[in-house]
Amino acid sequence: MKRIFIILLLTLIILPSGTLFSCTMFTLTKNGKTLVGNNEDWRNPNTKMWFVLPEEGKYGIVYFGFDDLSPQGGMNDQGLVFDYMATQPLEVKNSLHKETYRGNLMHKVMRECASVDEALKLIDNYNLQYFRRFQVMIVDKSGDSAIIEGDVIQRKKGNFQVCTNFYLSQLKEGDDIPCNRYKIATNLLSKNELTVDAFRNILAAVHQEGVHGGTLYSNIYDVNHGLIYLYHFHNYENVVVINLEDELKKGEHTIDIPSLFPDTYAVIQFDKRRQLPASDVLYKTIDKSGVESGIKKYHKMKKDFRKLYRYDFSEDQINLLGYRLLKAGKNKEAIAIFKLNVEEHPKSWNVYDSLGEAYMKNDQKELAIKFYRKSLEINPDNDNGKEMLKKLEEKKINL
Repeated sequence: MKRIFIILLLTLIILPSGTLFSCTMFTLTKNGKTLVGNNEDWRNPNTKMWFVLPEEGKYGIVYFGFDDLSPQGGMNDQGLVFDYMATQPLEVKNSLHKETYRGNLMHKVMRECASVDEALKLIDNYNLQYFRRFQVMIVDKSGDSAIIEGDVIQRKKGNFQVCTNFYLSQLKEGDDIPCNRYKIATNLLSKNELTVDAFRNILAAVHQEGVHGGTLYSNIYDVNHGLIYLYHFHNYENVVVINLEDELKKGEHTIDIPSLFPDTYAVIQFDKRRQLPASDVLYKTIDKSGVESGIKKYHKMKKDFRKLYRYDFSEDQINLLGYRLLKAGKNKEAIAIFKLNVEEHPKSWNVYDSLGEAYMKNDQKELAIKFYRKSLEINPDNDNGKEMLKKLEEKKINL
């Protein structure tokens, strides 16, 4: 697993069973060509890709990660690739006397380094407590690669290297490899097939899926040509090819990874299991900043999550929000939310009935009558609407 909160200097994420989320990274070099494969495993499907422009003395980068925009991995315009793998905490001993870098050390590496040697030389200047809860694999255009385990470095031996969620340095001679994904990837890489299809097959063979999380995106980096083959939610049939040079010419921008791919049944079912009620988020926004801010938040949330329905934006959810506001005595705010629901669901009799009720409670009888009548036009069997309309019209006559 590579879900690392870099800015917070990391909290190791553990599954309910106590096991780490899976994650796999590997590389192979043959005849001067290098590919890098990566599976990103976690439980937040709101995945992002964003671009950092080159500046004088600093390289341009594509990063991959989640909606907090904390980089989980990426490649710079020199073909240097990295990614994180979460691990059990590691005691860092050999660099404690060195300076602590205030910031994201791997971002500094990606901005300033073009090779593994340059990256390791830069990192060696600092206290590597930074790496105590995860390891990092880095690969460059020449095919050189290394895994940083705290302040221990594992250099590539032979023409390929694999990294998952255990420390190679802690294995003793004769120990069994504790990770089946590592065994599978190693076996397939030993066949020496250096093609995108071969790497795609390896990613498929070691991907993770389940109720609590899975492989949310996968990358194959062609470091020699600045290309990234991007796959979504362990579907290795659909691919989007990213040309880093072309994307950097477009300026700094962020892309929702799910928006690049068609919905699949697996994606929709996974996210439905973790759907959150939009009414909770919107109520807090309205209570703090007003109903206009709440409505803006609603539209922004729908846009941001247009592919993966992390929040439930259903008619019932918005109606529920309106009634919560009514119960809190916020009649005007409730009316605004019920009007929003009418705009979103103009063919639903229930939204007009609710808006009529809100106007009635706000002592706006003419508007209440108007919307109860509209509700009955759509659903003549709306008994509540009939009863309320009768009461309103009797009061109007008595006036």
